[in-house]
Amino acid sequence: AGQRDLDKARQLLTGTCDEGAHLGCFYLARLSQNNRSGRADLARARELYQKACEGGVMSGCTSFALLDLEPTPGDSTSDFVRAIPLYREACDQRVYYACGQLGRLYENGGIDPETRMFDKAFPLFEQACEGDEQSSSPFYCHNLALLYAKGQGVERDVAKARELLGRACKARNRDACSLLGEEPPPRL
Repeated sequence: AGQRDLDKARQLLTGTCDEGAHLGCFYLARLSQNNRSGRADLARARELYQKACEGGVMSGCTSFALLDLEPTPGDSTSDFVRAIPLYREACDQRVYYACGQLGRLYENGGIDPETRMFDKAFPLFEQACEGDEQSSSPFYCHNLALLYAKGQGVERDVAKARELLGRACKARNRDACSLLGEEPPPRL
């Protein structure tokens, strides 16, 4: 898309967002975050994702949380505390990617570096893995399999771990295939 098209899209989306169409706010935030004509405006993107989220656009909540987890220039910290309820809200609305991302926060100790909470990560990975067959599902099935294999947050079950790795591998997750000693199936 040319600069003129992007400017026109930005103008139209600004109008729809200002009129209360929250999906327009979400797309305007994406344009602000991925600005092709210069420097991205992350503060504006954050504001627009928040508005979309508050208007019920769950992808806005997830994107807002992701921005909160990335340190801003000059600030080496990220806002895990604020990201948690955003991911939780989106997860509760069946945005399975958000469930998996929240699970990763618990698994990796992102909430408290001293405490990795596998018992909280497990049901979230389970939801993300079982929730849909979209592109993120194989990744979270792989994570879930590792918890089963190591007995972290759940009773150790090697057979269940293999089953989940097989499912993730079948969906072309290279890490899962590698653990099984297999090659991912070819794309159709």
